[in-house]
Amino acid sequence: MRENLTLGAHGLRRSKLSMLKPWTSYSERRSEVEEVAERFGLASRLDSPAADLSHGEIRQLEVALALTLKPRLLLLDEPGAGLSPGERVSMRELLQRLPPDLTLVMIEHDMDLVRDVVSRITVLHLGQVVADGPAAEIQGRREVRDIYLGSRG
Repeated sequence: MRENLTLGAHGLRRSKLSMLKPWTSYSERRSEVEEVAERFGLASRLDSPAADLSHGEIRQLEVALALTLKPRLLLLDEPGAGLSPGERVSMRELLQRLPPDLTLVMIEHDMDLVRDVVSRITVLHLGQVVADGPAAEIQGRREVRDIYLGSRG
Protein backbone atom coordinates (compact mmCIF):
# COMPACT_ATOMS: atom_id res chain seq x y z
CA MET A 1 0.00 0.00 0.00
CA ARG A 2 2.94 2.32 0.66
CA GLU A 3 3.86 1.92 -3.00
CA ASN A 4 0.38 2.98 -4.15
CA LEU A 5 0.36 6.12 -2.01
CA THR A 6 3.95 7.01 -2.88
CA LEU A 7 3.27 6.84 -6.60
CA GLY A 8 0.05 8.82 -6.11
CA ALA A 9 1.88 11.53 -4.19
CA HIS A 10 4.58 11.57 -6.87
CA GLY A 11 1.90 12.27 -9.51
CA LEU A 12 2.01 16.00 -8.74
CA ARG A 13 5.72 16.33 -9.42
CA ARG A 14 7.36 17.44 -12.67
CA SER A 15 9.20 14.13 -12.80
CA LYS A 16 5.94 12.15 -12.74
CA LEU A 17 6.51 10.79 -16.24
CA SER A 18 9.97 9.49 -15.36
CA MET A 19 9.04 5.87 -14.71
CA LEU A 20 12.52 4.37 -14.82
CA LYS A 21 13.23 4.91 -11.11
CA PRO A 22 11.93 2.37 -8.61
CA TRP A 23 9.19 3.71 -6.35
CA THR A 24 11.43 3.22 -3.32
CA SER A 25 13.71 6.01 -4.57
CA TYR A 26 11.02 8.62 -3.77
CA SER A 27 12.06 8.87 -0.11
CA GLU A 28 11.12 12.57 -0.01
CA ARG A 29 7.46 11.44 -0.20
CA ARG A 30 7.76 9.23 2.89
CA SER A 31 6.38 11.71 5.45
CA GLU A 32 3.57 12.77 3.11
CA VAL A 33 2.55 9.14 2.56
CA GLU A 34 2.68 8.34 6.27
CA GLU A 35 0.56 11.41 7.08
CA VAL A 36 -2.09 10.43 4.51
CA ALA A 37 -2.15 6.84 5.77
CA GLU A 38 -2.54 8.06 9.36
CA ARG A 39 -5.32 10.49 8.44
CA PHE A 40 -7.28 7.73 6.73
CA GLY A 41 -6.81 5.06 9.38
CA LEU A 42 -4.44 2.99 7.30
CA ALA A 43 -1.12 3.59 9.09
CA SER A 44 -1.01 0.09 10.59
CA ARG A 45 -1.48 -1.42 7.12
CA LEU A 46 0.98 0.82 5.27
CA ASP A 47 3.44 -1.99 4.57
CA SER A 48 0.76 -4.50 3.58
CA PRO A 49 0.22 -5.22 -0.11
CA ALA A 50 -2.98 -3.60 -1.35
CA ALA A 51 -4.19 -7.07 -2.36
CA ASP A 52 -4.21 -8.06 1.34
CA LEU A 53 -6.53 -5.23 2.41
CA SER A 54 -10.18 -5.78 3.27
CA HIS A 55 -12.86 -4.36 0.99
CA GLY A 56 -13.40 -1.44 3.37
CA GLU A 57 -9.67 -0.72 3.60
CA ILE A 58 -9.42 -0.74 -0.19
CA ARG A 59 -12.22 1.86 -0.35
CA GLN A 60 -10.32 3.97 2.21
CA LEU A 61 -7.15 3.58 0.14
CA GLU A 62 -8.99 4.73 -2.98
CA VAL A 63 -10.06 7.97 -1.28
CA ALA A 64 -6.61 8.47 0.24
CA LEU A 65 -4.97 7.87 -3.13
CA ALA A 66 -7.24 10.43 -4.79
CA LEU A 67 -6.36 12.97 -2.10
CA THR A 68 -2.61 12.54 -2.62
CA LEU A 69 -3.20 14.50 -5.84
CA LYS A 70 -4.62 17.41 -3.81
CA PRO A 71 -7.82 17.81 -5.86
CA ARG A 72 -10.23 20.71 -5.48
CA LEU A 73 -13.11 18.44 -6.56
CA LEU A 74 -13.63 14.81 -5.56
CA LEU A 75 -16.22 12.67 -7.33
CA LEU A 76 -17.29 9.50 -5.49
CA ASP A 77 -19.62 6.86 -6.87
CA GLU A 78 -21.30 5.03 -4.01
CA PRO A 79 -18.42 5.04 -1.51
CA GLY A 80 -20.53 3.01 0.92
CA ALA A 81 -21.44 0.23 -1.54
CA GLY A 82 -20.60 -3.24 -0.29
CA LEU A 83 -19.32 -2.07 3.07
CA SER A 84 -20.23 -3.72 6.36
CA PRO A 85 -21.93 -1.55 9.00
CA GLY A 86 -18.57 -1.00 10.75
CA GLU A 87 -16.84 -0.14 7.48
CA ARG A 88 -19.63 2.34 6.70
CA VAL A 89 -18.92 4.11 9.99
CA SER A 90 -15.22 4.28 9.07
CA MET A 91 -16.05 5.63 5.60
CA ARG A 92 -18.44 8.22 7.05
CA GLU A 93 -15.76 9.39 9.50
CA LEU A 94 -13.18 9.49 6.72
CA LEU A 95 -15.44 11.61 4.50
CA GLN A 96 -16.27 13.94 7.39
CA ARG A 97 -12.55 14.65 7.78
CA LEU A 98 -12.05 15.74 4.19
CA PRO A 99 -10.51 19.20 3.81
CA PRO A 100 -13.19 21.92 4.10
CA ASP A 101 -12.05 23.56 0.86
CA LEU A 102 -12.62 20.32 -1.10
CA THR A 103 -15.83 20.12 -3.12
CA LEU A 104 -17.34 16.63 -2.81
CA VAL A 105 -19.81 15.30 -5.38
CA MET A 106 -21.12 11.93 -4.34
CA ILE A 107 -23.59 9.46 -5.80
CA GLU A 108 -24.90 7.39 -2.90
CA HIS A 109 -28.06 5.54 -1.93
CA ASP A 110 -27.22 5.23 1.77
CA MET A 111 -28.98 8.37 3.00
CA ASP A 112 -27.52 7.99 6.52
CA LEU A 113 -24.04 8.24 5.03
CA VAL A 114 -25.03 11.15 2.80
CA ARG A 115 -26.74 13.30 5.40
CA ASP A 116 -23.83 12.97 7.82
CA VAL A 117 -21.27 14.04 5.20
CA VAL A 118 -22.75 16.66 2.88
CA SER A 119 -24.58 19.91 3.44
CA ARG A 120 -26.60 19.91 0.21
CA ILE A 121 -28.38 17.06 -1.59
CA THR A 122 -29.74 16.85 -5.12
CA VAL A 123 -32.06 13.91 -5.75
CA LEU A 124 -32.43 12.60 -9.29
CA HIS A 125 -35.10 10.20 -10.50
CA LEU A 126 -35.08 8.94 -14.07
CA GLY A 127 -32.60 11.67 -14.97
CA GLN A 128 -34.70 14.51 -13.58
CA VAL A 129 -33.99 16.64 -10.50
CA VAL A 130 -36.85 16.08 -8.07
CA ALA A 131 -35.35 17.78 -5.01
CA ASP A 132 -32.41 20.01 -4.23
CA GLY A 133 -31.48 21.70 -0.99
CA PRO A 134 -30.13 21.29 2.53
CA ALA A 135 -29.76 17.67 3.66
CA ALA A 136 -32.20 18.03 6.57
CA GLU A 137 -34.88 19.44 4.29
CA ILE A 138 -34.48 16.87 1.51
CA GLN A 139 -34.96 13.79 3.65
CA GLY A 140 -38.34 15.10 4.79
CA ARG A 141 -39.67 15.72 1.29
CA ARG A 142 -42.58 13.47 0.30
CA GLU A 143 -41.48 12.96 -3.31
CA VAL A 144 -38.06 11.77 -2.12
CA ARG A 145 -39.63 9.29 0.31
CA ASP A 146 -42.02 8.10 -2.41
CA ILE A 147 -39.17 7.41 -4.80
CA TYR A 148 -36.98 5.64 -2.26
CA LEU A 149 -39.84 3.65 -0.72
CA GLY A 150 -41.03 2.50 -4.12
CA SER A 151 -44.52 4.03 -4.18
CA ARG A 152 -43.60 5.99 -7.31
CA GLY A 153 -42.54 4.50 -10.66
